[in-house]
Amino acid sequence: MKKIPLIFGLASVLMVASIYGAPVVLPEANLFSTSFEEPDYLPGTVYGQNGWTRSGTTVDTPGMVIEDGTGAPLSAPDGTQMLQLSNPNGQYGTGPYANLKFTEEAATDRLYFSAVTAFSGSITANTGLISRFYLNNTSDNFYGAAFGIHQQGGELRFFYLNAKNEYVSFGEALAEADTFYRFEADLDITGLSYVVRVYDYEENTLIASTDKGFFRASKAIDINYLRITNSSNYNTNGDNYVTYYDQIWISTLPIPEGSTTALLSSTLLLLIPVRRLFSI
Repeated sequence: MKKIPLIFGLASVLMVASIYGAPVVLPEANLFSTSFEEPDYLPGTVYGQNGWTRSGTTVDTPGMVIEDGTGAPLSAPDGTQMLQLSNPNGQYGTGPYANLKFTEEAATDRLYFSAVTAFSGSITANTGLISRFYLNNTSDNFYGAAFGIHQQGGELRFFYLNAKNEYVSFGEALAEADTFYRFEADLDITGLSYVVRVYDYEENTLIASTDKGFFRASKAIDINYLRITNSSNYNTNGDNYVTYYDQIWISTLPIPEGSTTALLSSTLLLLIPVRRLFSI
C-alpha cells in the first residue's frame, strides 16, 4: 500500500492553477454582491427579485436570469446562472435597464465596484453603446459615474463617461464578442472622480485602465443606485445582440489584491503542517 503526503497533491493543484490561471473570486461585499445563483435568484425575469427594478421604454425584452444550456452562446463565468439583457433587431425604444438600489444609506465617501460582462450577437457599424454600468444617485436620472463597452470609429472600445457627458474611449485593447471582461471602478465621491480598470476575465490580466475621470455632477452627491443596460440608442440599425452580467460586487472597502491567490496560499499554510497521508 503506497502513501502519498497530501502536500504533494496540493502542490500539484497549485502548479496547475499557476499554469492555467483562475478567475478572481471576490469576497462578500458590505453593500451588495451577487452571482445570480439559486436559491437567491430563480430563472426568469430579474425584476422583482432581490430589489431589481425596470425602466426604459422597451417592453418585450426584460432582463432575464438565465441558466447554462438554455440557448445562450456563453456559459456563466461563475456557477450556472447569469443576467441577460437583450436588444433584438428592430426594437424601438430605450433600454432595457435593470436598476438596483444597493443601499438605503448612500455611500458618500469612497465606493468600490466590480462586475463581469460580455456581449454576443450582430452589431452593425452604426451601433454606439453596447454594455454600460451606471453608479448614480437615482434610478431615473443619471448623476455619477458610467463606463462599459461601446463602438467608436468602427472599433469596439472600453469607455467611461466624463463630466461633459462625453463617452471617452480608453486603453489600447479592443473588446471582443463572446468574451467576459471584469470591470473594476474606484469612486472618490467627495472628489467627484473615479478610475476604471478592465481585466480579461479568463486570464485575470489588466488590459485597460483610465486616467482620472470626473462625475457628471457639479456638487457632492450620494451614490446608492446601480443601473445596467445594453443600449440606450433607438435600435433601428439591424442589430441583434445580447449582453450578459455576473459577479456584481459593491463595497465601501477596497477589493483585496489577488484575493483568490491569497485564499489558496492561506489554505496551503494551514494544511502543510498537518501532513495528513492519503492511502492509494
